[in-house]
Amino acid sequence: MPELESSFSNVVVTEPQGVVLDNKTPALICKDVGKVYPNGTKALEETDLVLNKGDFLTIVGPSGCGKSTFLRLIAGLLTPTSGTIETPGLPETKGNMGFVFQDAHLLPWRTAQRNVELLLEVVGTPKAERAQIAVETLEKVGLKGFEKAYPRELSGGMRMRVSLARTLVLRPPFFLMDEPFAAVDEMTRHTLNEDFLRLQNSEGFSTIFVTHSVSEAVFLSNRVVVMTCRPGRFMKEVSIPFSRNRSNELRSTPEFAEICGAVSKYLWEGA
Repeated sequence: MPELESSFSNVVVTEPQGVVLDNKTPALICKDVGKVYPNGTKALEETDLVLNKGDFLTIVGPSGCGKSTFLRLIAGLLTPTSGTIETPGLPETKGNMGFVFQDAHLLPWRTAQRNVELLLEVVGTPKAERAQIAVETLEKVGLKGFEKAYPRELSGGMRMRVSLARTLVLRPPFFLMDEPFAAVDEMTRHTLNEDFLRLQNSEGFSTIFVTHSVSEAVFLSNRVVVMTCRPGRFMKEVSIPFSRNRSNELRSTPEFAEICGAVSKYLWEGA
C-alpha cells in the first residue's frame, strides 16, 4: 500500500486497500462492499478491506457513518447490497466469530457463571464441562470469586467482563467489538483496554473494534482506519508502531500523542 505524505513525523498513513500483506494470512477480505437500506439510506459505499490473521484493526468515524453496519455485514446479521465478504481464515463452524456489543445483554436471572455458560449450552457442551470452562474463563477476565454474583450486583465494567467471557468460551478466532467499553468510566475503560489487549495477545484472535475514542483506538490497535461521514467509506489507514505488550504508561508518551493527533486530523477531514 502506498505511503502518503504526513505532517506527523512518526506516523505512517496509507490508503486502505484490499491487499494481503507479505507473509500474512487473511482472516477477512471485503471487496466493493456497500449497503443501502430498504428506505433508500446509503449507509456504506463500496469499499475494500483486508484483515490479516492476528490483526487488531480499529474503525473510527463520525456518528452514523456506517461503522456498526460494517460489523453487522461481516457478522452476517445484514446482507450487503453490493460486493463480497470472505473469511478464508475461519472454520465453517458455530462460534467462529464472536460479537461483543456496547450493552452487556446479560440475563438478569442468571449468575455470572450461568450467563457465561449460555453459549456452551446452545452448542451442547455437557453440564460439568461447561461449568469448568465458565469458571476458568471468568478468571481470565478478572472475575474470579464473582461466579455466583447476579448482574444487578456487578458494576458496569464487571458486566462487560462477563459479556466478554461469554463470548470467549467458544474460543472464536475472530472478534467483532461494537463500542464495548463506551458506557464505563475512563479509569475502568483503560483497565479493560489493557486486559482485552492481554487476552488478544495470549489467545491470538483477530479483532475489528469500533470506537469513538481516538485514544482507545491507538492504544489497542496495530491498524486504525478512518471512515468518512455517511455514506461511509474508509479514507485513511494509520499504522500503529508500538509493540503489542502495552501498558497505560504508553498514553503519556509524545509518540502516542502524535499518532492520536494524526488520527484526529483525518477524522475531522472526513466529517
